[in-house]
Amino acid sequence: MKKFLARWFQTNGVLVDEIPQKVHNAILRIKRLPWPVRWVYPVVVALVEWVFPLFLFGKLSRASCLSSSDFEGFQSLLHHHRIFWVRLSFLLVRMPLWDQVWGDQKPSLKKAHPLQGRLTYTVGQNEWDVIVIGSGAGGAPVASRLAQKGYRVVVVEAGDLVEPQTTSYTIEHYFYKQGCTISTSKGIVLSLAGSTVGGTTPVNSGTCFRPTSLALQEWDQLLNTCFATSGELDPYFEEVEKILGVYIPDRSLLGNSAYLFEKGLERMGRKGAYVLARNAPGCEGSGRCCFVCPTGSKNGTDRSFLPLAISAGAQILARSYVTKVTENKDGVTVCGLASGSPFFLKAKKLVIAGGAFESPKLLRTNHLGKYWRRAGDCFKTHPASKVFALFDEPVYGGHGIPQSLGYRAPELPRVVFEGIFTPPSAAAPLIQAVGARHRFWMERYDYVASFAFLLAERASGKVSFLHDWPLIRHPLMKEDVHDIVCVVKLIGEAFFHAGAKKVLLPLAGIINEFDSLEQLQGFDPRVVKTTQVMTSGFHPQGTAGMGRVVDTNLKLMGTNHVYLCDASVLPLSPRVNPQITIMGLSLRLADHMLIS
Repeated sequence: MKKFLARWFQTNGVLVDEIPQKVHNAILRIKRLPWPVRWVYPVVVALVEWVFPLFLFGKLSRASCLSSSDFEGFQSLLHHHRIFWVRLSFLLVRMPLWDQVWGDQKPSLKKAHPLQGRLTYTVGQNEWDVIVIGSGAGGAPVASRLAQKGYRVVVVEAGDLVEPQTTSYTIEHYFYKQGCTISTSKGIVLSLAGSTVGGTTPVNSGTCFRPTSLALQEWDQLLNTCFATSGELDPYFEEVEKILGVYIPDRSLLGNSAYLFEKGLERMGRKGAYVLARNAPGCEGSGRCCFVCPTGSKNGTDRSFLPLAISAGAQILARSYVTKVTENKDGVTVCGLASGSPFFLKAKKLVIAGGAFESPKLLRTNHLGKYWRRAGDCFKTHPASKVFALFDEPVYGGHGIPQSLGYRAPELPRVVFEGIFTPPSAAAPLIQAVGARHRFWMERYDYVASFAFLLAERASGKVSFLHDWPLIRHPLMKEDVHDIVCVVKLIGEAFFHAGAKKVLLPLAGIINEFDSLEQLQGFDPRVVKTTQVMTSGFHPQGTAGMGRVVDTNLKLMGTNHVYLCDASVLPLSPRVNPQITIMGLSLRLADHMLIS
């Protein structure tokens, strides 16, 4: 393995005398990967090093011993191979390596965290009125409301408090399963979520939307409710927005990628781009929203609802993992590990808010509710990806708000265009080029702009579990693939109209780099296959949806004391970033619990 890693570093421009240390650091990182990835990794490297050169490339040689030109061609073959699993294997091999070449520095901390010194890590009290499992968008608001009403509330959270760190450290420590939750279906590769005090909210982009009226109408048709017409949720959304400090930032904070995309749209005769509302009223445009805001300006639940909950008497039990839940006639008991030590809690009511992966796992593991076998079904995400564009002048896309501008194309009603720009080590896996071409783009990253989108997909998948590991099956429908390719083509055209010299689309196994607008306009989206689309799945949701596993008041069907509230309860996509939707439902749940 060491020999292959050394060869890869050499081809990516690492100086010869630095390669041994890079290999050493990479092996240490590999050893810290979550268990299934860590076990599979040496096998996959062995395939790439010993087997693929002969059976896929026709060379009787180790990959690391190929000539420079052959190694370049070998990498290109794997990256663009028609078999999805070959491409996925090569992606896995490179995952722990990019940061060694393109890593960043730890940003300075400008503001102390309001929860510093206020969390607990051991159980001191066993009996509570309400236990909340999870501290994100679903768990924190209900905990805050009930604590403020005088109830004894404990929040059990598997993650810990965040602080500004390097990109690689953030992904390793603050993302669910280190960001390695890979779909076994063709199309979507990663499904990402956070695992912190605050859930995903400290490591999301901070974009704040209420669910669209069309989404609520779809909910009503499915559930026989009146969310769209009654305005029942509006007061909760207003309260959430007030607590989070949601506002429209000044245009001076927009990143240059956003300006260039908007400029391109205007030259195409397309109007209607808008600045995205955010929950970061003190934003300074640090450009690291998804990797913990270094100024502490973004109000995730760790800086909004959880401080309110603690001030009202709630306790946050961090680094604590629930293993067993039992309901009885008087309430619930919860068992688990707190910082490695067993704990036992009792309460009258339980709210499960562990997210679209962990909540259905708890239901299935403990056979909770009447329809626990359905938990994990109807898995949805918002498929997302981004286009890169190279300009003659520096863009410095990391300055300003990364996700600052939005746009909706009338011909693509299921799509929301949203800006995004990430640090180099996070962008490296997304740049769909390999070898010298990948290095070309990375070495010019200061001259690169990017823009992204999310799609309210038509398909749904399923999450099952191997021990504690989520197995995701999530195919894309042909209609969704067509929408995705039309979107990235439109983004590329906008960048060319803004003056881009090259555009790189998130496609593999097909021509994806274009040198002119005319060349891109000649590209036919209909020729792209599902396996050639490279996307990530953001905002995992729907795995314990209303009407299937919980009722419309979020009580787990077939129980008396158990509720769910997180992205898993969404019956269909809200068609936007979901944090406001989930927080509003959480406050509504709290009021329902107070009445009942």
